[in-house]
Amino acid sequence: MAEPLRLVGYWSGPNAEHLGFPDPQRLVDDDWQAEHRERIAAYLDAGTQAVSYMGFSYCRFGDCEHPDHCMLGTRELGDGTWLWPEGLSHYVRDHHVRIPDELAKVAIERGGDGPVTPLAPSPDGGFAVNMQYWLRWAAEHTAAPPAAPDACSLDDAVAMCAELATPAWSAQIALERGRWRIVHTLGDRTFEDFTAALPAGALRAHLFKHRRPDPDGVISPKRAAELSAERSIHGAGCEPIAGRRESNGRLWWAVMSSGPNPRKPLEEVDLKKVEMPEPGWMVALPDGWSIEVMPAMDEPAWRFHVEKWRAEVEARAARDAEKVEKGDQAAKAAQQEKAAKRAQAARAHAGASTDAPASPSASTTAVSPASTPTLSSASSSAAGPVAPPPSFWKRVLGVFGRRTA
Repeated sequence: MAEPLRLVGYWSGPNAEHLGFPDPQRLVDDDWQAEHRERIAAYLDAGTQAVSYMGFSYCRFGDCEHPDHCMLGTRELGDGTWLWPEGLSHYVRDHHVRIPDELAKVAIERGGDGPVTPLAPSPDGGFAVNMQYWLRWAAEHTAAPPAAPDACSLDDAVAMCAELATPAWSAQIALERGRWRIVHTLGDRTFEDFTAALPAGALRAHLFKHRRPDPDGVISPKRAAELSAERSIHGAGCEPIAGRRESNGRLWWAVMSSGPNPRKPLEEVDLKKVEMPEPGWMVALPDGWSIEVMPAMDEPAWRFHVEKWRAEVEARAARDAEKVEKGDQAAKAAQQEKAAKRAQAARAHAGASTDAPASPSASTTAVSPASTPTLSSASSSAAGPVAPPPSFWKRVLGVFGRRTA
């Protein structure tokens, strides 16, 4: 059987699969392989495609000026020993990010000619992958990350691991290289992860992500529904609606959940028309609901899941309320601006209708009001043009002012 491919080139982030994936900025080394950097990048570009994904990767350097920094690729490439994301060459070439020397040595030898060894997929068409190499290599080649400001103590972290342990899973935490080393044990399988000291909530979320309940401790869907009903908020719902057991004995739940104020209550959703997703996947439904197939849980795990869901519902409700408030404020501001413009126009027209004209010039012959000629006779008067009286202008400007308002 072929050795698992060594995964490299994956970075930290909110949705990172492992806590120990590094920040690429902590691996920048301008002196590392400077004379061979382009050759290494060319080899990475020439890797054989292993798998393609639907979304693009993006550069983790906020000041990146590469024209395609938001579209660094959708594929994983490999050479029979290593597996890396398509965008890794960009980090080496443009940001001088260091990668393992073992991979760099092969890349320098081959350059743009690419791999010699073809990728060997497993019988199911996939590839066995070893993530442990990259996690440990990153821990050994980066400075210790700073602890979170509200991180719990190491003693509290150790106590949390003991509290959540089950016959099927356990975790141990110890200090190594200035960071926490977390070792998970699932039956006869062990894997490790590395992280800066975490807040209690973040550590609990990480542990529940990998924790496996005692099969005898899994609660019934009915009990799960009762627990979630106790914590329901904003008309939202979250409860298992079906179960599925795999050939290896592992039990999965299909969990229906919604955001705040779904358009239909759960009992009115026609589940006969819904195609259940595969384990680990989620599908969105109309009317604000979704179905996710997840491992069946014991009571501590389900309570944690419900509290996490409730927090997401509250956050989404708050965002929705904020949008409504901003929309109301914008509408009110628009109405006030419109009213102000109307008032300004009204004042302008009122001022134009009441302003008196300038006094006649010295060359104009003054006449008494009693002998004031009409407009037509004034133009033919032997005495020359005569200025109409102020009352005339008030009438004229008043009429035209009203027509043009």
